[in-house]
Amino acid sequence: MNLEADPLGYRLMSRQLSSVREAELDTAETLRVGVGWLKLGVIALVLISAGGALVLLYLARFVMVPVVAGIVVGFILGPIGDRGHERGIPRAATFSLLVVGVLAGIGVLGTMLLPAVQGVVEAMPQAAVRVSHFTQNLKGWIGALGSFATAPAADMSSANGTSGVEIASSAVTYLSPVLSQGLIFLFTLVLFLASRNETRQTIVMTFSSREHRLAALKTFSQIENRLADYFIAVTLVNIGVGIAVAAVFFALGVKGALTWGIVAFSLNFLPVVGPLLIKGALLAYGILVEPTLMGILGPFLAFLVISVVEANLITPRIVGNRITINPLLVFFSVVFWTWLWGFAGAFLAMPLLAIASAVFAVSETTSRLPE
Repeated sequence: MNLEADPLGYRLMSRQLSSVREAELDTAETLRVGVGWLKLGVIALVLISAGGALVLLYLARFVMVPVVAGIVVGFILGPIGDRGHERGIPRAATFSLLVVGVLAGIGVLGTMLLPAVQGVVEAMPQAAVRVSHFTQNLKGWIGALGSFATAPAADMSSANGTSGVEIASSAVTYLSPVLSQGLIFLFTLVLFLASRNETRQTIVMTFSSREHRLAALKTFSQIENRLADYFIAVTLVNIGVGIAVAAVFFALGVKGALTWGIVAFSLNFLPVVGPLLIKGALLAYGILVEPTLMGILGPFLAFLVISVVEANLITPRIVGNRITINPLLVFFSVVFWTWLWGFAGAFLAMPLLAIASAVFAVSETTSRLPE
């Protein structure tokens, strides 16, 4: 076409092209806005789902805590049963012995800690008197700084007047949910061990491709290996900590040195939080029971040295070679599960983090596989 000979046609064509461009730009802008709103909708849906899951986990914590604990312990005991089966021992016999061993271990720990609990109960009146004297002295020191010190001190010595019926009622009220959760934990553990292979096979067969089935099997293997390695390593470290605490406290003449060793062994399974709880308990024990400054600070400083050596020299060499997780993630996991499920959640924080890390490590590899 000769544009100089037909200027009107050139103008018409330019207008048509401009209209097309404007329409394309409008369509692109509409798509961009639509995609943006779609992303916001997806994010909102994910946040709502996560919030709903958190609410559900919190409301169902009475059941979820023992169920999750049973599954975690089942993951730890499962490979042990497989090794026994490889040596000719029936899985049912191996798992029965393992379950009995777990229950016996819990019972032994409870029995050994019972005298300590009884001692605390018997020492409550004396401790109450010391707290009352300490409160009165504290009010005398800071009475000039505020009027809150004028409130009368609580008469904690009335605990002596508590009847046996009231104590028994309180004990039953406390023990009933504990026994119920214990039964839920036991049944979950037994059923998980009994149906472990079938459950794994069912989950694996939900995937269509061979690569994804292998990845699912690898995930199960990673979870079991990480949990078993973590449990074995931490148990060995905690046994050493318990023995060291009991021996040092016995040398210092601390009352109940063996009990303090058992407490250190048990609470040291809590990353970060456990040692802090033990230090706080030692300070409270010293203030309420020991009459001298050396008696108050001696056990605390001794455990401080033991915990520093364990955290900086022993644990990195033993646990670090078996399972490596960012310490910040460990701290956040402990804080989150403690906030959600309380003290039991703190014990489950590290195993759940180990499971999540195993799933993430395998899923990251699986995401690059073809469907």
